[in-house]
Amino acid sequence: MDPQVLPFLVPIIVALGLFIMIGWVAWVESRRKQVQAKMAGEVHGKLLEKFATSDELVSFLRTDEGRRFLVNAAGSGLNPLERILRSIKIGVMLVAIGVGWLLLGLTNRFDDEGALTVIGFVFESAGAGFLVAAGVSYYFSKKWKLFDDASPGRSSS
Repeated sequence: MDPQVLPFLVPIIVALGLFIMIGWVAWVESRRKQVQAKMAGEVHGKLLEKFATSDELVSFLRTDEGRRFLVNAAGSGLNPLERILRSIKIGVMLVAIGVGWLLLGLTNRFDDEGALTVIGFVFESAGAGFLVAAGVSYYFSKKWKLFDDASPGRSSS
């Protein structure tokens, strides 16, 4: 291999591998959520089949357990606090990955053009974006009183 090609080839291979890895992780997570939703649907369907009459179902849905079942069956998703915490986690991870790429770019003698440093700045920017978005979401969620008493870390009494 020509030694002049190596400095151009390494960042391309690293970036390509990185994007393939990110795509694979996203696919695995999407698949996991699909399987989880399918299983939850089957469990809810089997539970509903247990009721002999509609009166039994209505009386069950009027209880606290019935209301929780209905909320879970509707797939309400994450509450605002959980979404904000997820954004913070992603932001911190991206900033940490960006720091790693920046350090790699500063210490790598093959990175004359600064490709690794650019990748580091891209991750840093994405992580900072997630953290800023989490802060803005927290501000507006608090202002609009979207946090309910059932939020994690809060007592329900």
